[in-house]
Amino acid sequence: MYIVRDPCDVPSLPHAGISHIVSQRISELRLSAEEALPDLGKFIVVEPGDAVGELEERAHCNLITSPFDSIVYGDPDFEPSFEWLEHHTVEACYEIAFILAGDFFVAVFVPDDPSIDPDLLSLCREYS
Repeated sequence: MYIVRDPCDVPSLPHAGISHIVSQRISELRLSAEEALPDLGKFIVVEPGDAVGELEERAHCNLITSPFDSIVYGDPDFEPSFEWLEHHTVEACYEIAFILAGDFFVAVFVPDDPSIDPDLLSLCREYS
């Protein structure tokens, strides 16, 4: 997984569509000279082979597990904890947004690619 901590990290992202969206999101933040991206949030880009458990740990967000009990995606009682999830058709990816304490955000980008964890990809397809 890639974690974007600085706007300078964006050109090194391996997925051109995701790189485009992350650049757009950073521009929309309109950071002042006193503000730094890590103070406001982070962008995480999922890669093939990434384990969802590790992704949830690094993001500090629950993607396929409930933050309150042992319910996981696939259970009929599962309710996602993200604010919203969007499928970007042209860029061939999903964007999952979390708003945490205060105004801190986490945006997780998932390539629409069969090499991504099947449960994560299924969740993205179902909720987008």
